[in-house]
Amino acid sequence: MDGARSKESTSTPSSVTDALERHGLLLVQDKSLTSVAGIITGESLATSWWSHPKAKIIFRTLDALESISLATRLVAKKVTLVHRRLWPELLAVANAEEAWQRRALSPTAKALLEHVEREDVTASGKDAHALQERLLAIAFERHTESGKHETILTTFARWAAREQVVAHDDLAAAKQVFEQAVAKIGGTARLLPWQG
Repeated sequence: MDGARSKESTSTPSSVTDALERHGLLLVQDKSLTSVAGIITGESLATSWWSHPKAKIIFRTLDALESISLATRLVAKKVTLVHRRLWPELLAVANAEEAWQRRALSPTAKALLEHVEREDVTASGKDAHALQERLLAIAFERHTESGKHETILTTFARWAAREQVVAHDDLAAAKQVFEQAVAKIGGTARLLPWQG
């Protein structure tokens, strides 16, 4: 059975919440792994969920999940919702300062990281994605007074202080939690950034 259309799918926002609570993480959209878009549509989408007839339901569901999850580029460099209960483990991995986090960062991505380490920054594009994929920054959407959406990058340290998250004290155990969680949604540990 297609992971995106898993048997837990009942096409309702509550089924997405149940899946997120059970698995600890969900992709927003993926062709084969369990995802928000896949659960709601019952399909493995080849195009962006924004063009699907159920796009408004997906958007409202993602908005509702903000209180219990953090969106970050964790699995396969795609936007992944991480349930609040796994935030200590996520913070442990983000704080690890391991080689994979900074290896092959472009000079412009390094400059952006230095800026983000000083203050929150409005940024998008490949350098912003590179920082998120290495768990060096988190992106949040903000609505401006003019009605536009901006992507704001911040550090895990500032986010953790705001959310009062304390890092798990065992990095190996924290990584194992995510390796098990990604298996629950139909993936393998190789989809995680420290394994890739």
